[in-house]
Amino acid sequence: MAHANQRDADADATSATAAPAVVKSTKPRKCGATLREYQALQTGITLGQAIGIIGCNGEEISRVSYGGQETVMVSWPGETSFFGNMNATFDNDRLVAKGQLGLE
Repeated sequence: MAHANQRDADADATSATAAPAVVKSTKPRKCGATLREYQALQTGITLGQAIGIIGCNGEEISRVSYGGQETVMVSWPGETSFFGNMNATFDNDRLVAKGQLGLE
């Protein structure tokens, strides 16, 4: 019985001195690309995979369908750089080209 009471007292003392829980920010992350994310985009991935890597949808700049082929160009601003951005071109939902300027 004395052992159980000691364990309860130890548990109370531990919980009383435990660090407070970390509260995550509810502020949504700015939609933007980083150099690391840009480098992770490999030729042949789908637009959905690219969105998963970058973490947001970006902005569709153009879409052209002709003769059974659809080409979509998507742009993402740089996450940390005011002037940075990246573009990716997908033919039939496969990455065929990408470019970036000023990503960090």
